[in-house]
Amino acid sequence: MPHTDEVKAGFGSVKNQHEDVVSARCSFAYDVYNELILDASIAPRRSCEKESALNHLSRLNPSSDILVFDRGYPSQWLMGLLDKKGFKFCFRLSTAWKKIQVII
Repeated sequence: MPHTDEVKAGFGSVKNQHEDVVSARCSFAYDVYNELILDASIAPRRSCEKESALNHLSRLNPSSDILVFDRGYPSQWLMGLLDKKGFKFCFRLSTAWKKIQVII
């Protein structure tokens, strides 16, 4: 991303050992079978990745798509919403997540 004051103000930045670097949150829905990006977004660095995932749902098909999420995404409300909309899904979970400790 361009390192300008305007972009920094809009997206945010992180400080490394030398300077503040412009940073953003990128999210995408990817079809692993056909190797296609179905939807993508770029948002401010501190935005919620779960909200980004929700924005992709309109481009996905509950009857044919299986959603796979990394460890930053699990939440009861997101799982409930996906279930209500008829999506099949899988979340990568940390064993430290208290809700999953009951199951394992």
